[in-house]
This record gives sequence, C-alpha cells and structure tokens, in this order.
Amino acid sequence: MKRVKMLTLSAGPNGVIPVGQIVEVDDKEAKELVEGGYAEAVEEPNHQEEEKPADEQPEEEEKPKRGSRK
Repeated sequence: MKRVKMLTLSAGPNGVIPVGQIVEVDDKEAKELVEGGYAEAVEEPNHQEEEKPADEQPEEEEKPKRGSRK
C-alpha cells in the first residue's frame, strides 16, 4: 500500500476524495494516479521521528492581548 496526496477531485463508486486529502491505495493505483498527474506520492512517515507528546513540544511565548495594559 502507498500513500498519495490528491491533486484533483476523485469520485467513484467508493466515494469522493477531495483535493489535498492523503489516502492509502494499492501500489498499482498509486502508480496510475501519480503518472496521470492526479496525485503525488507521499513519503511514509518515519516511525523513529514520531510526534512528541504535547508536554515535550516547545512552548510558544504568550503574547499580550490587544488593548491590555500592564
């Protein structure tokens, strides 16, 4: 199975896939979609670089609210 990102709208008996959606399809269909210009290949996620838990994410600085004075 391969992951592709749709560049065009796809509609058929299995449903509708909007532009920009990433879907998993079999190797043959992925090749046809990419070669036809209907989708682009998406690299498989690297399981070693999985997303960090929220408590390990860098914190953003809190910005002062508009109109508030210190």
